Amino acid sequence: MLKTHLAYYWSIAVCLCSLLANFAHAEQPSKQAAKKALAAHEYPTPEHVPAVVCGACHEKIYEQWSRSMHAHSAPGNDAILTKVYEEMVGSHTEEGLTLNGKYPSCLKCHAPNAAKEEKTKLDQLNYSEGVNCVNCHVFSGFKGMKDEEGKQQYGLDAYERSKTHLQSPSGRYLNPYDDAQHGFPMQPSQLMLRTSRVCLGCHGEFHNEAGVAMYQTGQEYMQNEGKNVTCQSCHMPKVDGEANHAILSAHSDAALARPIVVQLDAKPTGDKLSLDVSLQNTLPHRFPTGNPFRYATLHITAYDKDNKLIWRNYEGFPPDFSKDPKAILRYEVADKDGKPVMAYKAEKVLKDSRLQPFETRVLNYSLPAKSVHLLRAELHYHLLTPDVIEKYRDVLEGNATTPAIAAIAELKLKN
Repeated sequence: MLKTHLAYYWSIAVCLCSLLANFAHAEQPSKQAAKKALAAHEYPTPEHVPAVVCGACHEKIYEQWSRSMHAHSAPGNDAILTKVYEEMVGSHTEEGLTLNGKYPSCLKCHAPNAAKEEKTKLDQLNYSEGVNCVNCHVFSGFKGMKDEEGKQQYGLDAYERSKTHLQSPSGRYLNPYDDAQHGFPMQPSQLMLRTSRVCLGCHGEFHNEAGVAMYQTGQEYMQNEGKNVTCQSCHMPKVDGEANHAILSAHSDAALARPIVVQLDAKPTGDKLSLDVSLQNTLPHRFPTGNPFRYATLHITAYDKDNKLIWRNYEGFPPDFSKDPKAILRYEVADKDGKPVMAYKAEKVLKDSRLQPFETRVLNYSLPAKSVHLLRAELHYHLLTPDVIEKYRDVLEGNATTPAIAAIAELKLKN
């Protein structure tokens, strides 16, 4: 009976697409591929549908998703991730790989469509799409970041998934019998898709084999009063009534420029200036959060009336923070001997100087007052630590090695 219904759903969807084509301009290759796939009845469950099929109608959302980190989350799509995966597991084109004798848990978040069938050969079906449309739109329930025994649940293990219905954030039932909107019927799932539950399974908390936290964003979020603010509020803001599926993250300069408020206050003390730099984190999680690769640095400079640089808190890049250790916001991990290592190899935490959720931190500096006319503070956000950049320099591209300005503040002195 189910197969009969699904075949009927697909035939109605294909008919609708054909009717719409009579009123549309020449179709793009993606639409043609989508209709061909639909007509061929290739997908036995919603979980097998590739993003290009959804993009045939949801063009804007598909375009946004295509440039998101979700679309590049699978090994093979991101240079650093691919290299780390090769070191830990093996080639993303091989089947039957394991990590510590088990199915690689990283794929439960990074390539969930493959993980649900315990496949490691990712260059097939929709596995290489990472977190694609149907990955989130089949989640029908959230089991929690931990099971009843307190054991961590990662990625797919944290969710209940429907094999018969797509999940809708609209609150409506949509099906081919009445709406002819999708090849599979949709049922309401507002509690999942319109709250942070849909995010916490993968972005909640993850520990390596030694028990060292590799990221704790969801845990940070749940432990403070900011949990009443959804992840989507910042990462999927609505524009013209539609949620932005680019999933704004640390790779977005626009997203980085919002959360940290920097303020300066300077007072003369003899021939010195006492400068207070206030860093206010408006986020319900740490800044930076997530992967230990991420870190931030505070760069302070002073200029005379001719805009000539006359003082700064550190020099060079990478910075020498021995001169100003408080200017770095970072989660530092190491091996048993205290040597910095990649997070998946870490055995202990050396230091965590990141801003806590909603924290306001004031840093004080003393600098020569002579000729100072303008003070400037810039908070630089780095996607990768210097050691990671050096290790993977041959595969890096784009802005991965260039810090972005997350916040800036200036203060003119009356002199």
